[in-house]
Amino acid sequence: MSTTLRLATPAPKHDRSLRDLLTTDHARLERLFDELVAAFRSGAAEDAARLFTRFDEGLQAHLAFEEQRILPLFAETAPEEAAALRCEHDAIRARLTALCVGVDLHLARADAVEAFVKALRAHARREDTLMYRWVAGRAPELVQSDLRRHWMEIARRFDRR
Repeated sequence: MSTTLRLATPAPKHDRSLRDLLTTDHARLERLFDELVAAFRSGAAEDAARLFTRFDEGLQAHLAFEEQRILPLFAETAPEEAAALRCEHDAIRARLTALCVGVDLHLARADAVEAFVKALRAHARREDTLMYRWVAGRAPELVQSDLRRHWMEIARRFDRR
């Protein structure tokens, strides 16, 4: 008698939780940033510029989704935490703009890029601890389903790259 070993397969994207989708996007952005830092360290300015553009577009879409779709819901329960996360988003955008100018002028340094990544990682952990867990545990399934659908529309643009 032979037995077939079935390996667990990841859930289809439409069955994944919003928290899983967004933390997966954090990981995608981090991988892009790791590639970007490597390009900076090796002096590959054209690769760095291309990777930075992809990263910038992905991060801006991620932040906009959170601000338009999740933060308003989270603010109903935790207004101070939601406001703090929004302030962090503003600070991230300011640093991103400064880095963008540095990349365009070939003046950005790898250590500045790495410091930005460190701040993003801390922000991602904070979002997961506060907002993503809140959405997963408190938002009604209908709301979560709607949020997943909207996120998937955004994510499709970046899956094609």
